[in-house]
Amino acid sequence: TRKESSAASDVYKRQMIYKNDGTILYDSIGFYYQETPGNPDYNPLERKLVISVSKMQLWSDCIYVWPDDMQKTDLNGHAVLFGKRKMDYGPYTVVEDGPNTPAGYYDLLIAQFQFAGLDYEVVADNLTEEEFVKIISSMLPA
Repeated sequence: TRKESSAASDVYKRQMIYKNDGTILYDSIGFYYQETPGNPDYNPLERKLVISVSKMQLWSDCIYVWPDDMQKTDLNGHAVLFGKRKMDYGPYTVVEDGPNTPAGYYDLLIAQFQFAGLDYEVVADNLTEEEFVKIISSMLPA
């Protein structure tokens, strides 16, 4: 059984999936921020932030593959895994006998951590590293 609800503004989404016996299989709540709320036009350079929280475990439609030697960072006494990747976006220029050339790149920033018995994943597009660390730091008391 799946129960799902969203706010009218799509600011948050919560989801619960139950087994047939009524026990919870999956739970999550997500908070979403976008620079121009309600804008239906795709803009790869828009600033976005998604915070996902779960008591059971986080599931995602994206898989982030971390290097085996990836080290967690201590932030306010909490272990945080930070990641960054340059993401390309279109339209793409077709290059014969070679990879197509993207219109440009944007920064995708990711943080994963546990706090107060909950799993957190924070994903941001087009924020600076400094802004992103400030957001994560504000979520973790010293």
